Amino acid sequence: MGKFSLHTQYAIDNAVPTCAGQRLPYIVPYSDQVKILENSRNRLTKEDFVDLWKKELFKASEWFDCDFRCVWSTVLSFVASEKDASGAHPSGALELYISRRGCEAAGTFFKQLSGLHTIAKLNFDI
Repeated sequence: MGKFSLHTQYAIDNAVPTCAGQRLPYIVPYSDQVKILENSRNRLTKEDFVDLWKKELFKASEWFDCDFRCVWSTVLSFVASEKDASGAHPSGALELYISRRGCEAAGTFFKQLSGLHTIAKLNFDI
């Protein structure tokens, strides 16, 4: 695993909540999974491996879905009260949010979205 393990460990050590005040992101503990696989090499069935993989996929997907909704809820809850936003496409809602809330709010949103993308890429690009 070499450098990939170090990259993953760095992400774990430096993780910050992607949605303000929320839990830390779920990063699949690949090093732990490798140890499980190595320790049970002769006893691990294909079904055991698939179960292990599905559990991690579920945890990572659950975290992503929850935080994705949290990040976007900031924008959508703000524009919900705006007359111009009725039926707006997400890009239109985001434009309205940025135009009314300003650069600082836009920066926070994109920082959260970027953090979400980074962790999702780490979890799913294997």
